Amino acid sequence: MKGGRCINCTKVMMNTENNPYVPETENTEVNSQQINPESPYTPPYTEPETPKKKKFNLKKFLLITIPALVVVAAIFLSFPLISSCYMKNFASDKEYLTYIEMKSITKDVKNFAKSYGNYTKAFSEPAGTKGEVTIKLGDSVIDMLAASTMTGEDMEYIDWSFLSEIGIDLETMTDGEKISYDLLLSLSGEDVLLYSIIYDYLGGYMYYGLPELSENYLRSEIITPPQQEGATYFDYDDINEYIREYFPTDDEIEALLIKCARIVYENMNNVTREDTTIEASGISQQVMKFTVNIDKQTFKDIQINLFEALADDEDIKSILNRIQKAEENNGATFDTDLYTQFADYLKENVAELKEKDVEDNESIFKLYTYADKDENIIGRALSATEGETEETVGYYQTVSGDKFGFEFFTPENAFVIKGDGTKEGDAYSGKYELIIDDQKVVTVKSEYEDSQSGEIKVVPEKGLYTMFGMSDEEAAAMKFANLSLEMSFSGEENSWSEFSVGFNMMGQNFISLESKSSEIPHTEIVIPENYIDEENAQQWLESIDVEKLLENLEDAGLPDLFTTIFYPRESL
Repeated sequence: MKGGRCINCTKVMMNTENNPYVPETENTEVNSQQINPESPYTPPYTEPETPKKKKFNLKKFLLITIPALVVVAAIFLSFPLISSCYMKNFASDKEYLTYIEMKSITKDVKNFAKSYGNYTKAFSEPAGTKGEVTIKLGDSVIDMLAASTMTGEDMEYIDWSFLSEIGIDLETMTDGEKISYDLLLSLSGEDVLLYSIIYDYLGGYMYYGLPELSENYLRSEIITPPQQEGATYFDYDDINEYIREYFPTDDEIEALLIKCARIVYENMNNVTREDTTIEASGISQQVMKFTVNIDKQTFKDIQINLFEALADDEDIKSILNRIQKAEENNGATFDTDLYTQFADYLKENVAELKEKDVEDNESIFKLYTYADKDENIIGRALSATEGETEETVGYYQTVSGDKFGFEFFTPENAFVIKGDGTKEGDAYSGKYELIIDDQKVVTVKSEYEDSQSGEIKVVPEKGLYTMFGMSDEEAAAMKFANLSLEMSFSGEENSWSEFSVGFNMMGQNFISLESKSSEIPHTEIVIPENYIDEENAQQWLESIDVEKLLENLEDAGLPDLFTTIFYPRESL
């Protein structure tokens, strides 16, 4: 038998082949006392070992993680450098030009979109601004006015010194539904007249007031002229609503302009690059010169790709849908929505362009882009061939250390601007000359402390006077008069910005204008409760305290002659 109990002995016979619990040994006999004959064999129980807990090795973790993070950060931070290196060494000339141009264009577009957004924001968010304008007349002007005006039996000179300083302060508030202007006129530093205007777009009225002279305002209705058939008229409320709700956002403007620019450059196929040297006002610089040949086929491809992209653009769709909504609110109806009309029109143009054969690859014009080793664009030019002559217009701005040169040129140098100077950080000084037909007509000197503060001086030259028909002697006399136009500006973001311009003669101020502007906290625009409708304008005029106005004028130094002419008290 193969396994079981032997009936003739007390041993258990085991089949080691079929019983996995029996170890393979030569002696397969098992003592009967170790096995319960009434139950199957059960191996001895061994308690499993408890797994040991692994201790977190902070040092090892940091040794692995920190270098990995450093590598990732280094790659991220140096990505522009890596990208630039790749473009310069491995990309095609067209790809590299597109890369350089888009960096420059994107920066300019973002600045434009920001300015646009600040403008449209004024129509949707409460805002306040304050501006101050001061006009100053020099002593020579006051003397000339006095010399040309005499009065009375003794022919006395009129004193015009009250005009030596004319001030206009303007405070503007807007809340998206109303806008108010408070204008304060002053003479010689004395307040004379406060004039207030309130446009209530939603209410449909305008209010005019002289708050310090009358408690009443004059109210007039904002009239919408009758609409002609097929024409749309926008009153003040319509315009405000359009700007506030339906104008493109700054993000939409930015996205569209960048998209269009990229499409244009990505379809400029005839691009070549070479290393060369350009010079402006004696300053030469090594540059990468990109030449783009815009032929008829390239121009066709640009149009097709641009039209196809715009016909399928979500930003344009959003803008046109908002405009359509505005038109519908204004009573217009549409058989086909505006976006579909726009897209269909562009698709029709694309179909016509694709069917149009380009008979030859004649060049239309050439574009030139000049970039320095850091991929900053320091020059552009455009040329077109007329007969055998290539006419070019463009500019260079070269740099060598802290010195720079500038040159703007036109065909045959009919109109040229040349300049040079020094630049260190945001501060620079320069001198520019405007030359027309080989004659120097204007010199411009500029001094900038930083990007927001500086001075500009414009000096007419003899060539300017001779261009107006003066003789050389007369031109020399005008030059001797040392006429100049001087401007200065300064400011900081969200604070006062200042600008001044003055016309000087013989080194003395002739007339000047100074202005300041700033954002100020918004205050509530209150519609006046006391008003007189324009049908009763005479009643409003009679409510004005003229005596108070005359007192203000006298305090400002206005001669009695003027007050008696305009308002003779003895006639009262």
